[in-house]
Amino acid sequence: MRSRCPRRPDPRVALLALALALALPAGADAPAAAAQADDGAARLSALVIDPAVSEISGMAASRRRDGLFWVHNDSDNGNAIHALDTAGHVRATVTIDGARNYDWEDIASFERNGKPYLLVADVGDNGGLRKSLNLIVVREPVLGAGGERHVRADWTVAFRWPDGARDCEAVAVDAERMEALLVAKKRVPAQVFRVSLAKPRAGEPMRVAEQVASIAAMPQPTAEDLARDPRFGKYRGQITGMDVDARSGRVALLTYTDGYLFDRRPGDTWQALFARPPRPLHLPPLPQGEAIAFDRRGTELWITSERLPAPLLHLPVPASDTAQSR
Repeated sequence: MRSRCPRRPDPRVALLALALALALPAGADAPAAAAQADDGAARLSALVIDPAVSEISGMAASRRRDGLFWVHNDSDNGNAIHALDTAGHVRATVTIDGARNYDWEDIASFERNGKPYLLVADVGDNGGLRKSLNLIVVREPVLGAGGERHVRADWTVAFRWPDGARDCEAVAVDAERMEALLVAKKRVPAQVFRVSLAKPRAGEPMRVAEQVASIAAMPQPTAEDLARDPRFGKYRGQITGMDVDARSGRVALLTYTDGYLFDRRPGDTWQALFARPPRPLHLPPLPQGEAIAFDRRGTELWITSERLPAPLLHLPVPASDTAQSR
């Protein structure tokens, strides 16, 4: 929800946009710029300025085509998802009929039996009041001439937390196990849960999220952070976005200001993976970062923020000797 991290007037948004624009070589397209970079730093692909996506809260790569991402707005912004290209243009808006955006906080894409799906996570709960939450599964819309502009959910999984309400903004899909992974936001260390995404049976009781890990190695605000910014520094370590690469099982996490990559080793449990220190991603200062996604091939990470103009950043996924093909 909008109120979960207080907003401050931030003239750095415009300055960041200018700085990033100057950092991208004139005439260079995003893939070429990434190929030329040897420092692993993020590069600007575009500035998102379309008011249709004024509060991007989640992002997932299309499984149908390269260079396209599905995004959605934060709570109270309608029940639509938007197809965003790497130039920052909205190519289509698709309404999920019958679905309510109580507080959509993340979106993930995955394949099941050769078919592409999207998971929209209605899991935000800034006030800690919700008794149940929803994972909305929809077949990825077909775009192009005569493409879909309205779809309905294929199924919805209702669930609750095991021991009381939590806020959550980071959700991904483990397609191999057909499970949703969720990171509770405000607890230290952050807690990781899973919920089965199997289609519910008639009369099935509400599912209960199961904790599978804690992220003890996640960096937290330092005394210097808090001294430099007493009001907002405490939000630095709160996790706002997540994705899992379907090929390698690597996990990308985003906070309001920073990004991290967790490598996966053969035989890793989630607890083992999250117990190791992550590698930091080289990002510029972000104005409320909230969305992160691997591209369809798992070779790049894409990141954007909730505030317009929103920088759409990309960086090559660093090689890892420990990552495995799944």
